[in-house]
Amino acid sequence: MLSIPKRKLLIIASERISEWIDKGEVISRYFNPGTVFDEVHILILNDDKPNPEALKTLVGNVPFFVYNLPEPPHNFRNTLGWQPFLMKKWINQVVDFAVKLSPNIIRCYGAHLNSLIASKIKEKHNIPYIVSLHINPNVNTRASATCFKNKIIYNFLKRIEKIGLRGANLVMPVYKPIIPYLKDIGVDKYRVCYNMSNSENIRIKDDYTLSNPVKAICIGRLFHEKDPIHLIQAIATFSNIELTILGTGPLLPKLKTYVSDNKLESKIKFIDAISNSELCRQLPTFDFVALHTEHFEFSKVMIESFLSAVPVLLNYRKTGDQVPELTESNCLRVDNTIEGYSKGIERLVTDEELRKSLGRNALESAKQFCSSEKAEQTFVNIYEEYMLA
Repeated sequence: MLSIPKRKLLIIASERISEWIDKGEVISRYFNPGTVFDEVHILILNDDKPNPEALKTLVGNVPFFVYNLPEPPHNFRNTLGWQPFLMKKWINQVVDFAVKLSPNIIRCYGAHLNSLIASKIKEKHNIPYIVSLHINPNVNTRASATCFKNKIIYNFLKRIEKIGLRGANLVMPVYKPIIPYLKDIGVDKYRVCYNMSNSENIRIKDDYTLSNPVKAICIGRLFHEKDPIHLIQAIATFSNIELTILGTGPLLPKLKTYVSDNKLESKIKFIDAISNSELCRQLPTFDFVALHTEHFEFSKVMIESFLSAVPVLLNYRKTGDQVPELTESNCLRVDNTIEGYSKGIERLVTDEELRKSLGRNALESAKQFCSSEKAEQTFVNIYEEYMLA
């Protein structure tokens, strides 16, 4: 009897997978959409040791293997900003190790040393690789960097991004605002592929009667470009609204101090993290989602809120273009000011038809381009198309 060769996926990761697992970001088959692959190999370019139980969910309950080949200490400094020719010895070690795994295709999440190495594997051994890009680096990192050190790192990183993204068989921006960046660096092989969502646990809101007290939630990492202080100050002016802030980040201590100093503990609740599954189950119990972001993005939080048919209150970006996936019919847009959020909240809590219209329009918008099933099938089709036979 002929044995059918196993389909093997190699994921090369530059990030610390444990960090976003700890935030609850675990979605079934996220690493293996449609369980296309019989084995998943995860090569991590640092010393991270992700939770095996979480990985089992991410790979879809197929055999998986984790390897660590960390970049050398002080690599950025010693290689004058990740100059590829000064990393040649380490890169060759990683390439040789990866090739021995005999993957059918390589997947990179983000463009860092992972996509650079994937480009070298393809160059030497013709193994295809695809890269998903989750931010517009020109807008979301380089333009917003305030620390001089980060500015230097991000500018050096652009050279590596170009190599890794230009050489990819396909780049998969997870929303349309990333496309201008890809055009800027000369990438023409791309396809918008929205993030997979937690299909097993998403619940659709069907009752837009207000809770008592009204329940709002703000979700996301707390840093300068996503500072919810104006939202907090607006909520403070209402007598019957509670805001849950879900997330951590450098602004968390400052925000907690503000809430404490202004005796707002009964109105503003902080939660560091819950599992993504639990969040998706709970989303419809909130009357609306309220966010602040200056990033040029259609984030996973927005997608899950849309798919849950929960009304979304969101600021206009202060500078630059607005996100094409967001329209006046699928979310309520306001200025990032106390007055702007206050007016938006007032409209939401006094108009049930508006809440219902926003929620249902958001759901219909999401169904068109990023339903759970459509997003997963898109990745399945891409793997089938580009996989090495």
